[in-house]
Amino acid sequence: MEDTHLQRLYMRYSQMLWEMKSLLGAADELPSLDQLKAELSTIYMEGGMKINEELIKMRDPAFMDDLEALEIGLEKEYMAYDFYMRVADTVDDRKTMNLLRELAGEEKGHINLLLHEIEERD
Repeated sequence: MEDTHLQRLYMRYSQMLWEMKSLLGAADELPSLDQLKAELSTIYMEGGMKINEELIKMRDPAFMDDLEALEIGLEKEYMAYDFYMRVADTVDDRKTMNLLRELAGEEKGHINLLLHEIEERD
């Protein structure tokens, strides 16, 4: 699901560069998505959390049951939802703002799936 978000953000950024090139006559070419993935920092994950800190939590022997895994996933989805909504409120470009709000809506869908799964286990 998150890879789909990355692809959509990449497409929007490509579109913006193309629009800028059309208006201003010059813009840098965007590397391929695969190249960007290879070059991206893997320090942070969606929502601005440091990946290593999250992985350390998962290696903890106390982290053993499915319910706790679902709860951690739920926390991350809430953080991603909040991140997209906050960023959407700072963007002037209507298309980008709409995309960010759509992504927030999808995160909300992920939240609902996880909540349903948690309810089934209680």
